[in-house]
Amino acid sequence: MAVSKRKQEVKTLGNDTKKVKLSKESGKGFSNQKKMRKNLVEDSDDDEGEEEYQGGSDIEMEDVEEAGFKGTAPSKGNAQNNNVNGGNTNSNKSRESHAAQKKLANERKFAKPNADVIHRSKKIWERLRRKSHVPLDERKQLTDELFTIITGRVKELVFKHDASRVIQTAVKYGSSERRQDIAKELKGEYVQLAESAYGKYLVVKLMHYGNTKTREMIIGEFYGHVRRMVKHKEACYVVDDAFREYATPKQKASLIREFYGVEYAIFKDDSKNASLKSLLEENPEKRPLIMKSLFELINQMVEKNMSVLQILHKAMLEYILNVRPETSEAADLIELIKEHLGNIAFSKDGAQVIMRCFAWGSAKDRKVMLKNLKPSIQELYADEHGHMVLLAIFDVVDDTVLVSKTVFPEIQAKLDEGSAATHAIARIPLLYPLLGRETKLMHPQKIELLAEIDTIRAQTSKKDPKIRQQELRKALSPALLKSVVTNVADLATIPLGCQFASEVIIFAEGDKAATAEAIAALAEGEDALENKDLGRMLKNLVQEGFFNNKTQKIQLSDPPVEFYKYLMPKIEQNLAAWATGGNSYLIATLLESERVPENERMKIKKILSGKSEQAAIKSAKQGGNKGTDLISNLLKGKK
Repeated sequence: MAVSKRKQEVKTLGNDTKKVKLSKESGKGFSNQKKMRKNLVEDSDDDEGEEEYQGGSDIEMEDVEEAGFKGTAPSKGNAQNNNVNGGNTNSNKSRESHAAQKKLANERKFAKPNADVIHRSKKIWERLRRKSHVPLDERKQLTDELFTIITGRVKELVFKHDASRVIQTAVKYGSSERRQDIAKELKGEYVQLAESAYGKYLVVKLMHYGNTKTREMIIGEFYGHVRRMVKHKEACYVVDDAFREYATPKQKASLIREFYGVEYAIFKDDSKNASLKSLLEENPEKRPLIMKSLFELINQMVEKNMSVLQILHKAMLEYILNVRPETSEAADLIELIKEHLGNIAFSKDGAQVIMRCFAWGSAKDRKVMLKNLKPSIQELYADEHGHMVLLAIFDVVDDTVLVSKTVFPEIQAKLDEGSAATHAIARIPLLYPLLGRETKLMHPQKIELLAEIDTIRAQTSKKDPKIRQQELRKALSPALLKSVVTNVADLATIPLGCQFASEVIIFAEGDKAATAEAIAALAEGEDALENKDLGRMLKNLVQEGFFNNKTQKIQLSDPPVEFYKYLMPKIEQNLAAWATGGNSYLIATLLESERVPENERMKIKKILSGKSEQAAIKSAKQGGNKGTDLISNLLKGKK
């Protein structure tokens, strides 16, 4: 920071330099954690603190004060007197005084240990960190020069705020061997570095750019200190980054194990890297102590507003996976985290924690959690992990009216935009009340996870699951049907969109006439004849169902949609073109479907039996159109 800025700060606050330092620290903490949860590798890039160093002296605050910048600014009256009585003289004296003070401050700065090293390395750093492109040869030369200066002095430099950034840049642009040299030089210091406001960035950069051995060395030094580090305002993010991005499954187990108590923080036997469930089964007499220790640490971290940390989510999951129905363990966790659901629900482990909290919770708990989760619903339903929370809510909350009023309006806002229907994740909670746990809708692993929730639901929910799903389907159907009508043209251009429209019109409840008419109208365009996705959608709607792998039958809509009534007027004048084109299977389905009355089938057969139509069908058969071949056999009474 330039001297003039420092001078203004001191004049404003007087001689109390502590106030200046405190003002710099104000606003820190964890009040805005989602912004702070950006990857520490990015947060520590070289532009951080750029304003402090651009063209300015790096004089420390105490240097400036000792150099003579004391007292308060002159009063207005004094300033006027100075201007009248020899203002030029005072101005010259001020410049001379300023120059003397600056000289003294620089002398003090260069009298400090490693001042020359820091000065030279920062000169290189200023060139190396430029945002504009630095040629590869020049970057290599600068990096080599920088390593020549800092090698052997890394420990002495790394805890200084300006020199720390120099080391970070060296790690970023150095070779693998040189990165490893820095890592080895810092061996034994990683816990202290992680707890440093400046050193923490270097630790994360070493894990990011380093190799497996470097990461193993760094994470290995955390063992035995995890309980303290996860409660530390700086180190908690380093441990979480290590856990989330760089640790192996075995290392993750070792880090989490320390949450179970001090005994497990100092126990180094790798064979003990078992889950909490296995640990409790092997030592049932220690269960109360372990569960208490785990909950207390979770509680301390939540109270420090660290609920965004994924290592904490994993600890919470281990806890709730092992709660007992006859205890208050689940209720205690629900009470603790109910105000923090939005910070927890977006990680893989965190989503499972919230799912199980809803399953274990009372009706009152569920109502409170739904209310607290409402601001996050529009983000949850399209999130890789968060959408599972909504599915669990649909499965366990008996008050479907509450769910309809809390969740569905938030989803409908996104439905109206049209993109939700074609989003690979967002479409799952939209269609779940209609289709249930179909493998075509979600991965089998997700179905297994929901089945685990069922075992808890059996103890806590009263409503029949089929009735619950029916009530949710009825509540959501109008919004889904309206969405298809509004966005039908866009949906027809995307495979997922066509599939979404088909499933909505077949399985939704309510008046489907407007939706069926809007979809059928798409068949009037000439490009519809060769639009494979549209043809597949129309075919599914004609047969009014999808093949069910479990029953090995077509799952039909109930009640019938009678889609043929809307489709036939649109294609009747062009039947031969449909029968011989890329979507010929649509006509074959009209001739086969049990949902199409016999008189309609006869009408189609009569039209296609004309001389010109038969000639076109024969030509298409010879051209290898299998759909047309099937139509020909159906016209002859064959299958």
